[in-house]
Order: sequence, then C-alpha cells, then structure tokens
Amino acid sequence: MKKKLAFGLLLGLWALNGILWGQTLGGIFAPYDRTAGSQDLSRHSVGQLLAWAAAKGANVFDLLDEAGLYLKGQGLRLTVRGDDLRAEAEGKYDLGGPRVDALFTLATL
Repeated sequence: MKKKLAFGLLLGLWALNGILWGQTLGGIFAPYDRTAGSQDLSRHSVGQLLAWAAAKGANVFDLLDEAGLYLKGQGLRLTVRGDDLRAEAEGKYDLGGPRVDALFTLATL
C-alpha cells in the first residue's frame, strides 16, 4: 500500500509541476499566432525561456522537452535560432554542465 501511495503522490506532483510549468510557458508563448505556421522565437522570448529554465533548475534538454510538449499541445511550431540562443546564454546560464555541453554545443548551432 505504501508503494502505491508514494508512486501516486509522485505522479501527482509530476503532473502538478507540468501544469505549473505550462502556465508559465503560456505567458512566454502568448504573443505567437497559432494560425501563422512555423515562426521564429524572438531573442527576447529565448531569454525568457532560459530564465524560466534557470529558475526551475532545468537543463537545456528539460527546457526543450517541456517547451516542445507545451507547444505541441497548443498547436504552435516555433524555431529557436542558434545565434539567439548563444547570445542569450553566453556568460549568463549554465545549460547543464559538461555532459550537456558535449551533446548540445552552442558554438556549432
């Protein structure tokens, strides 16, 4: 019984975390039009996403995963440009340490 309760509580907290993250992402992505097809994410929005991820303690893969799930559910398709990500991240954010840097190198985006 304890294992089921613990799992249920963990699952509930995970779902709540996704809802809270989704509400914050909603504010960041609000300016984008669902009917416009694929759109470029503005540099300002990239900065907002990085600040949001830093506040949550998320690495860049968590950020892309959560943002992608949110956008898919909203019917939005956005492109993040490498130069915007580099400009907003360099010197301000650690995207996840050496292991993440090895897989997701900003220099080559």
